[in-house]
Amino acid sequence: MNDQSMTRDMVQQGQIDLKARYAQSQASLKQEQLKREAAGYAVGAFLGWFGEMTTGKGPLACAVCLSKAACATFAIAAPIYFLSQML
Repeated sequence: MNDQSMTRDMVQQGQIDLKARYAQSQASLKQEQLKREAAGYAVGAFLGWFGEMTTGKGPLACAVCLSKAACATFAIAAPIYFLSQML
């Protein structure tokens, strides 16, 4: 095998490697784009449910109401408890 054919083979192999890396990077970018789209849909769905919950018409509206009541109760009861413990 002479030097020219060996160089040509190395160049061809390099081109094949570059094409394979390019295809791999394109597939990786496509996969990353799909992950971002899925995350966007998840956030959109959550915001849709959040809107329903705040108006009191969604399936979790009762749970939101109960959690608000629990937070209000804690906000009132906790300082009273700590003050009674200090006195």
